[in-house]
Amino acid sequence: MILGPNGAGKTTLLDRPVKAASYGNRRQLEVGLALATRPKILLMDELTSAVGPSMIDGFHQLLLSLPQDLTVRAGTVHALLGRNEVGKSTTLKSAIGHLALSAGTITFDGTVISNCLAHDVSRMGVSYVPETRDIFGALTVRENLVLAGPLAAPESDWAVERVTDFFPNLARRMTHGGHELSGCEQQKLAIGRALMTGPRILLLDEATEGLAPIVIQQIFGKLKELKASGLTILLVEQNLNFALGLADEVSLMSRDRIVWRGTAADLRRDSRPDAGSGPDDRADQSQCCRIHVLFTFGAVET
Repeated sequence: MILGPNGAGKTTLLDRPVKAASYGNRRQLEVGLALATRPKILLMDELTSAVGPSMIDGFHQLLLSLPQDLTVRAGTVHALLGRNEVGKSTTLKSAIGHLALSAGTITFDGTVISNCLAHDVSRMGVSYVPETRDIFGALTVRENLVLAGPLAAPESDWAVERVTDFFPNLARRMTHGGHELSGCEQQKLAIGRALMTGPRILLLDEATEGLAPIVIQQIFGKLKELKASGLTILLVEQNLNFALGLADEVSLMSRDRIVWRGTAADLRRDSRPDAGSGPDDRADQSQCCRIHVLFTFGAVET
């Protein structure tokens, strides 16, 4: 809807000739017509030229609200960063099928998985390690690992023995219950259980949360090994040095939207990208499922 200069209370211009509209309103109409074509790329020439401050602010808010994509290239580590409660964990939960999308599309290797159930998404090769780890305390370490095995593709070479080779201290705890493990061991078990599904992409949510520095270094080393093996990883992490030490590419999130994208090296060099620094940048919990992002997992053309 295009309104008069002062917005509320003015007569709408929808049914009036275009020539009766102000220059600013005509610019709004031009943008609206361009967006109606559902473009992949929007080219704008001097959008704010000769318009007032209120109109410029309106264009700014509009552009911030436009959907942007989160693309994770095959064989890379992609870090999704931002303040607490801006939608990072919600993004991962939506990708794995734990939360339904109200907008946007999730695509994995060319297949739309937006409306798939979590166990079907896992069978496609998408594995998730939640921030809360969610291991089964009443089950032994071995039982936790074996439980994930049926989700693996037949060609997967991840088995209990390979997981215990990868995390040797778990081998000594195989008969212990999940509730008997330390935080470090629980995190390794959570990652090991995810690997048991033979993932093509691993979604990691706050892998270092609550861990001692020496344990963080251990986890970092293991993720480096997974990266070197070619496993694709989408990482949500508050520890910036940890994330940038692993990541090839970075997306910054604010208010349920991607607001900056680039390489880890770009982010280290450039202090300008900001994932939100004011009190209003906290996501509204009631809106957290409205992820206006096009997710693309798998190989993409460049």
